[in-house]
Amino acid sequence: MVARHSMKLCLFCVGLTLIGGCGSKEPQRSQSAAPDSQIHAEQGATTVSLVGTEWKVADIGGKAVADPSQTSMQFAAEGNVSGSTGCNNFTGTAKIEGDQVSFNPLATTRKACQGELATQEQTFLKAIESVHRFTVDSAGNLQLLGADGQTLMTLTRATP
Repeated sequence: MVARHSMKLCLFCVGLTLIGGCGSKEPQRSQSAAPDSQIHAEQGATTVSLVGTEWKVADIGGKAVADPSQTSMQFAAEGNVSGSTGCNNFTGTAKIEGDQVSFNPLATTRKACQGELATQEQTFLKAIESVHRFTVDSAGNLQLLGADGQTLMTLTRATP
């Protein structure tokens, strides 16, 4: 009798657990996603979206990159950023609020870069750490700026 009562109680508890686990909850929204108003830059009378646009790095610290076709950056709506330093690929996150932008440390692949590309990669990663703001100039170039307002990196739009 006790064993049968215990069995019924056990089945009842399992049933409650299963029913409780089947409840519907609304999906949670990511807290890190930037609202659309925070991922656009004004360029004269037009608005340029950072998100979904592939940007080719033209120069870092005023010095032209070794291979602009291979040095790139792309922003995603969730705050993700990815691209290439010219040698290694990178991925990470960026926080964009208005014209303010900061990058969390980037993860990179580990190919052995030689000569000019090795130097460029280190310069790229150091510049990204120092970015505080962005702007889009009259030619549509993305300018990543340091705390002092100096241009750390210039990128051109690769995708329309």
